[in-house]
Amino acid sequence: MCGAWFQENENLLKYANNQPLAEQVTCVGDGHPGIWKLMSGIKEQHNRREVLDWYHLMENLHKIGGSEQRLKQV
Repeated sequence: MCGAWFQENENLLKYANNQPLAEQVTCVGDGHPGIWKLMSGIKEQHNRREVLDWYHLMENLHKIGGSEQRLKQV
C-alpha cells in the first residue's frame, strides 16, 4: 500500500504508528519546528532518535562561526 497525506497530520501519525516499526526509529528533519512537532508523535521519546539533516547542520554550524579546523572536527 502507498498513501499520502496533505495537511492531515493526525492521519499520517496514526498510519505511521500502526506500522511494524523498529525498536529505535530515526527521524531526519530539516530543523523546521513543524517537522519536529510531527515527529514527536512517532513512538515514545526514548525510542525515537531525531537527527538534523547534513545540509542544515552544516548551514547552522557556519552561522555560529569558528575556525575551519573546528568546523571540520565537528
